[in-house]
Amino acid sequence: MGALSNYRHLLATKAKTEAVRVRSTPLWSAADLSNVIGKLPGGATFPAWGPLKGRPSNGIGYAIPLQDSSGKRCRGYLSYTVVEVRSCDHFASDGGFKAFPQPLDVTPGPCSVRR
Repeated sequence: MGALSNYRHLLATKAKTEAVRVRSTPLWSAADLSNVIGKLPGGATFPAWGPLKGRPSNGIGYAIPLQDSSGKRCRGYLSYTVVEVRSCDHFASDGGFKAFPQPLDVTPGPCSVRR
């Protein structure tokens, strides 16, 4: 998942949505659900790294750190269309974020898909 210090931005899922998809790769095609590993609730805030560009797609998004219920950690990806940037470099001065965001639901589990 890379260095935790890379996840410096504070993002939020758009509040008007019930939940947003978290993906195992930076490919954000709405029609392709094969890389969906879970969901985050609308209005949730979390640390993020980016923006990132997924290739070969034209999508742009952010990487977020995740931890499943068994303590395994991994990186998930969110499309820029489902998030709002709350603060750039929010975690730069206080030594990083303090807690991993938890997925709303997970199938089959974020860390079993990709580390």
